[in-house]
Amino acid sequence: MSGYANRRPGRGFRTGFIIYILLLLVIFAAALFLLRSYLARFQQEKDEAADKAAYELTVARAPQRAFELFLEETAPEDWAERWRAANPGSFDDPARVRGEMERLFKGAGFHAWKAESFTAAAPVYLLKNGDLPLAEVTLSGGGTEWTVETVEMLLRGTEEASVVVPADCVVCCNGAVLDGSYTQGSESRFDLPAYKDALINPVTWTSYKVTGQLFPPVLTVEPAAGWELRTAEDGAEMYVLSEADAKPYQDQAVRFVRTLLYYYMQGSSNTMTNMNAALNLVTWDSEAWRLIYNSYQGVIWDTPFLDATYDDVHAGEVTVWAGNCLSLDVDYHSEGTARGYRNVAEGTYRLFFLNAGNGFGIVALSYV
Repeated sequence: MSGYANRRPGRGFRTGFIIYILLLLVIFAAALFLLRSYLARFQQEKDEAADKAAYELTVARAPQRAFELFLEETAPEDWAERWRAANPGSFDDPARVRGEMERLFKGAGFHAWKAESFTAAAPVYLLKNGDLPLAEVTLSGGGTEWTVETVEMLLRGTEEASVVVPADCVVCCNGAVLDGSYTQGSESRFDLPAYKDALINPVTWTSYKVTGQLFPPVLTVEPAAGWELRTAEDGAEMYVLSEADAKPYQDQAVRFVRTLLYYYMQGSSNTMTNMNAALNLVTWDSEAWRLIYNSYQGVIWDTPFLDATYDDVHAGEVTVWAGNCLSLDVDYHSEGTARGYRNVAEGTYRLFFLNAGNGFGIVALSYV
């Protein structure tokens, strides 16, 4: 009894309580350690996931960024160079091409998007201005490293020009001489079959055509030495004699047409004599000679227009068909009155001169 009574009350409780507190601290410390480890691992996984997502986004955007960088760094001069490389037959002025490339690739209306053939492994972008296709850009690479592999110019020149010229002419496009690859063969434009075989050194005509230009091409023609050129009604270029060389033929043609009009208009007044006067101005037995001779019965016999005038006759330039063949057009107007009837003869004759060895003479005439 006395030993039990001598114990201090509460000592065991305090010891147990302290042990309990210590255990709680250990458990709390362990929990904190585990929580910190978990949070650190969670943050690491989160960071790794974020890094992975960022990388994947960077990889996904890499082709687009490479393409955008290409567009940013490609100047109008570069596009102009690509255009000329894709169109070696272009005669367009380089300064104008450069300006057009700036307008198309840098100006309003320019846009780009993924082409229908676009894949992640082979990105392809289509460039347009409005509805006009300009180029197709293909990239190659992988990951974050992408480069432009090919640039295909889709822009096409649609302007063209053509000209028909004597075969020995020099034709230039925007100042550059055209070679035979731009010709479409030679042909004769002489349409008098009866005299075609009689031509000496005949002129043949060649058609030049230039296509695929960005701007309307300008074709210029340089004639062979000693000749002059004129544009015919159908747009073809024709050789003509100089004014001095043409004058004898023009004078002869005017004299002939006046004589012919006199024959037609005078009717029964010395008809045979008048016809012979016209026949004497053409080559005997030629087409012109037979045409006049066979018209004798068609002349008005009983109505001579004695007051008719014959001064309104004018000859044009002399066209060269061969070294021995020429032609020219003669405009005429004559009118007169007989027995109250007014008769007017007007129009254009085309006369052909041929030198068959005895000098140039009129061999054919037609109504134009």
